[in-house]
Amino acid sequence: MIRLCWLGPQEKRTIVTHDVNTMTKCANERIGESIPTPGIIIVAEDLEIGRAIDDIEIVVECSSADDIVNQIQYLPCRCFSSA
Repeated sequence: MIRLCWLGPQEKRTIVTHDVNTMTKCANERIGESIPTPGIIIVAEDLEIGRAIDDIEIVVECSSADDIVNQIQYLPCRCFSSA
């Protein structure tokens, strides 16, 4: 199944997953070998669904699939402090 996910860059896709261990390990290996890797968004399993949707929307609105190729982003976003 992971091999299928690596079609992402060619298809202009981004992977959204809870699988922090497997996906980050595989993506980091590919990035280290300069192999094009789709953008990966890791969503914390305990993140409320509404917050996850809001954070994914921020990523989608502020970037394109090309912008996050070869990158791993983690949700929840920590872009705003709750001062």
